[in-house]
Amino acid sequence: MAKKKKEDEELEEGEIEEVKDKKQYFVIEEADFKMESSAANDLRFFDLYFMHTVNKGKATEREEFKLEGYGIQLKNCLKRIAYKRSQLSDKRLYTSFKEFVIDYQKQVKEIKALFDLLPQDFN
Repeated sequence: MAKKKKEDEELEEGEIEEVKDKKQYFVIEEADFKMESSAANDLRFFDLYFMHTVNKGKATEREEFKLEGYGIQLKNCLKRIAYKRSQLSDKRLYTSFKEFVIDYQKQVKEIKALFDLLPQDFN
């Protein structure tokens, strides 16, 4: 009967490590948002987080991700990211709806440009 290996022991050459948990979660993280797959091995739905400042102006001020929503489809995540980025642009205050739409479209184009990096088979 084979003995179990301790966690701190190294594997000898040719030995295969037994994988106990095969669940893998997909994570996309940028400076202003984080997306995690809602279920293991499933890329249809994501949990979306946005960067948020906690205790603003205090000695304990820090930045952390705050949950925006569970089980959101990729397309809807991208829309929310574009909207949030347009809200956080340099202007912050828009003088007209047209100005907001132009900024929102700019954010959408930047996100869509990332998909142009993929081979045609994946579009």
